Amino acid sequence: REGQEKEIPEFVMDYCFPSQGTEECITALVCKDCRSGATSSLMVPTKGYDEWVVKTLVKIIDSHGYGRVLLKSDNEPAIVAVQKAVQAARTAETAIDDQLRETMEELAPRGDSQSNGAADNAVREVEGMLRTWKLHVEEKLNCVIDNKHVLLPWLVQHAGHIITRYKMGADGKTAYQRLKGKRPSGRIMPFGETILWMQPKGTEKRANKLEPKHHYGVFVGVEHKSGEFLVLTPD
Repeated sequence: REGQEKEIPEFVMDYCFPSQGTEECITALVCKDCRSGATSSLMVPTKGYDEWVVKTLVKIIDSHGYGRVLLKSDNEPAIVAVQKAVQAARTAETAIDDQLRETMEELAPRGDSQSNGAADNAVREVEGMLRTWKLHVEEKLNCVIDNKHVLLPWLVQHAGHIITRYKMGADGKTAYQRLKGKRPSGRIMPFGETILWMQPKGTEKRANKLEPKHHYGVFVGVEHKSGEFLVLTPD
């Protein structure tokens, strides 16, 4: 049950392949923390091992504050390869900073789709959220977000973020509240909104004081650990 505490936190993961029109399917990886319900979604270049994907998953798992975790998936070789790489990367991190990171694996029995039901449900939620926000942004910006569009990878990532921060569970809490013990702070912009942003103090590179402090950009999400806004700029 979502939000139900277990002895060892479980992370389930699976691939999904959203498609549109006659274009080839994109490949996305969905990962869900079964204890809190927090969901992460990534558009990935390919199934199987990818260095960026592994580093991102390790960062996500570590941000939840768990030392020991169980990674659960089906027996597909591609997802198993990712799990083993995450396990190895977390073990290597432990050797560097001496913080406990124990990562175990569990594979669903072959042909038993029910045993990986949490991952299947997470995939359906992400696909539904992605479809909703894609249609909204296309209508708002009067554009078509095809598989090559610069916004699509960010949109996939944003789908999991919205589920984690704002989907209310039967206990009246969001996954973010279960994980952090508090409500999300600060405002959030609609995805694809044009906003004004400025460089953090000490990082400005203005040639003179008459140059503008603020610049236009497009809001594409929130960094899952720090809560910083992610903004696309012409640069």
